[in-house]
Amino acid sequence: MSIGRRLLTVYDRIAEKTRTLESRGARVALAPQEAVSMAEVVLTIVLDDTALEEVTFGANGIIDGLPEGAVHAGLSTISVELAKRMKKEHARRSREYVGATMFGRPEAAREAKLVIVTGGAPSSISKLQPIFKAIGRLSFTAGLEPWHANLFKLCGNFMISSMLETFGEAQALIRKAGLEPNEFRSVDGRILGITGLSQLRHPNSDRHVHATRRHLGLRP
Repeated sequence: MSIGRRLLTVYDRIAEKTRTLESRGARVALAPQEAVSMAEVVLTIVLDDTALEEVTFGANGIIDGLPEGAVHAGLSTISVELAKRMKKEHARRSREYVGATMFGRPEAAREAKLVIVTGGAPSSISKLQPIFKAIGRLSFTAGLEPWHANLFKLCGNFMISSMLETFGEAQALIRKAGLEPNEFRSVDGRILGITGLSQLRHPNSDRHVHATRRHLGLRP
């Protein structure tokens, strides 16, 4: 499998998750370091800080396997502190690290409609543009440091989470008054120019709110 003329190598701690890409021609690596050994560009997307530290700095991690000239783009939602460490550790080895956070639900990813926010050296971001065009509809740069992209992402998540909480509180008040929440959502959607408000509340949104506040250093 390739993006443009570039061959794709994939790694996941859960091997079953690589099967679909393998069936489409991707090469499957058995360890992170193996996955990046011949790479021009490396993309990592994992759950949190701990997972990124493990795949980067752990046994058979990618940090010491990156070839000269390769660019590592971190797509995960991580803390500003870790983003700064990632930049520092890559620079110490003369390697480039770029923050490349994403906005969009899973269906947006499948339809290549993600919005990508980058941070880092312009020359490194330029190398990533063919990939961004393949997975997203829009990309823009937050600043010259990778953590700038992560701060944009965390602030964006905080705004979305706050909006979700606001909708929940408003609907609770509507219910308490004996009115119809669905009618309220319809009216509110027309006022705000938003459709599908009933689908905004995600089962994991409470966890998402707490994680975002933690990353921003705010009280739970």
